[in-house]
Amino acid sequence: MLAVRIQRAGGPDVLIPEELELPEIKMYDVLIDVEWCGANRIDLDQRIEGKKCSNGVAYCPGLECSGRIIAVGKYVSQHKPSGRVCAILDGGGYADKVVVPANQVFEVPERISLKEAACFPEAACTIWQAFSKVKIERRKTILVHEACGYYAVFAMQMARLKGVRVFVATENDENNNFYMELGAYKCINWNDDDFLTQVQKLTSDRGGIEIILDSRGDHLPQDLEALCFGGVVVFLDMHGKTLVDVDIQCLMAKNAQIEVVDRAQNLDRKVVLGAKLYMQDAINTGLVKLHPGKCFQLSEANLAHRYMESMNIGQKMLSPLASWSPSLVPFVYKGMLAKDVKGKTLLDCQAKGQTDKRRKLE
Repeated sequence: MLAVRIQRAGGPDVLIPEELELPEIKMYDVLIDVEWCGANRIDLDQRIEGKKCSNGVAYCPGLECSGRIIAVGKYVSQHKPSGRVCAILDGGGYADKVVVPANQVFEVPERISLKEAACFPEAACTIWQAFSKVKIERRKTILVHEACGYYAVFAMQMARLKGVRVFVATENDENNNFYMELGAYKCINWNDDDFLTQVQKLTSDRGGIEIILDSRGDHLPQDLEALCFGGVVVFLDMHGKTLVDVDIQCLMAKNAQIEVVDRAQNLDRKVVLGAKLYMQDAINTGLVKLHPGKCFQLSEANLAHRYMESMNIGQKMLSPLASWSPSLVPFVYKGMLAKDVKGKTLLDCQAKGQTDKRRKLE
């Protein structure tokens, strides 16, 4: 099978297509013929740090994919060969075949293309985690930072379905019309001097925002000021400064909370089940739209990473690197906010013309 692995810490060119042996299918696993794989910001982090597998071999990134089932393990009954599916992964998605536990697999209805389906698993599980922490059904207002990228696109639509008034904190006004189409009540430019004044005026009936979804640590001081009493700030991931001054007195006075989403929990059975029960139906019925973005061949994963990095603006990301050397400085990308967050970057894992770019397994 064709797979792209991280050969060492560095820039996009350390992603090398290789010919690998097909992994073993265990009793509770499903083998998927991958058609599309989603590329996420965490993939860039893993490449920069030169992530390795637990046994020390080169790591294949990729946290979500879609395709058709080739085979199932002995004790798998809920999925059948030839079924159209997408899956949340613990790596390994940058490949034309993947083996995944059956409980991490979602069925894909005919009305949704496999290209669209590849945009679902990571965002659905992450946002379900976040909404579960804040008990979204009890809330009335949410502020979603554009810096959350594709998570923001998904969160806006799901919050609207829950009857929550959605505000969007933007870095510029470029995508405002798109966010309004997704269900935003109001877009507010984060860089405006009167940002907090606008928020407080628009939420005077609630005393501020009840939920804030963010991905930038340096936003936290203003996030806390924008919260109402009992409000919650949830970090979906972390980019930019990780060490910031926090006004503990403000936190206590507002009885506010700071929560984080643990990406590892996206693989938990309860999280996947929650995403299936509460979010997949919204996708299947068309109430929430999936938005594929720019696409690349699997063998051109390095170009996909280069594209994602070139489309980012903001201050440099500080990644929790396993090992660091000055030679990696040029590869630390500006990872706060993609200019175009309207769609997820995808890899076409079945595109023709890829075979001449793979490296044979030695």
